[in-house]
Amino acid sequence: MLRNLITLHPTEAPAASAAAASGKPLKIGLITDQSKALQLYGQQEINGFKLGLQYATEGTNTVAGRPIELIVKDDEGNADKARQLARELIEKDGVEILQCCASTTSALAVIEVAKENQKIAVIDPAAGPQITGANFNQYVFRTGRNTLQDALTAGPYMVESVGKEFVQIAPDTDFGKGSAASWRSIIESNGGKFVADDVLISRRCSVVMVREKQRRSSRSWG
Repeated sequence: MLRNLITLHPTEAPAASAAAASGKPLKIGLITDQSKALQLYGQQEINGFKLGLQYATEGTNTVAGRPIELIVKDDEGNADKARQLARELIEKDGVEILQCCASTTSALAVIEVAKENQKIAVIDPAAGPQITGANFNQYVFRTGRNTLQDALTAGPYMVESVGKEFVQIAPDTDFGKGSAASWRSIIESNGGKFVADDVLISRRCSVVMVREKQRRSSRSWG
């Protein structure tokens, strides 16, 4: 992957050659959740990225004659902090590539910073379809699946083998809303039917609150 990323701008070869000749580090900024709700995904992201670097560089941690320096930052699952960290990594630390995020909302913030600064943003594991859909820009490089692809895989089977009528409960986040829209479109396009509006819940939502949201849905589903 890194070998391919380095060759995306062939007109910049002289600068790249100068950096390689000087042994200037290739700095990569990794932003993810290390301490809040998505920290398990964040740790997997960090571990996987480090293993990927080791594999891609055959253990040398060097690409195009440049040693790789990985700078890891905790966004605490907060999009505003992710945006701030992305700017700091570019402006203060001099990173050339961003890797993020566990949270889709954080990823949406980071890819805007990447666009403003013309830096590549490698996205995974954030899986909201908006990242390479409605909010896509030319600096986004997604390395994992998204929830639309999940729905494309499982949706037809569910309509054919599980049932024809569905109700959808999703977190009230960019990830949840994007996922719900994906599943709804695929289920309906394969002949399934949603018998209620989507129920979007917050992190603090209890089972009782979910049932109340269901009761107030514009269409009763029992």
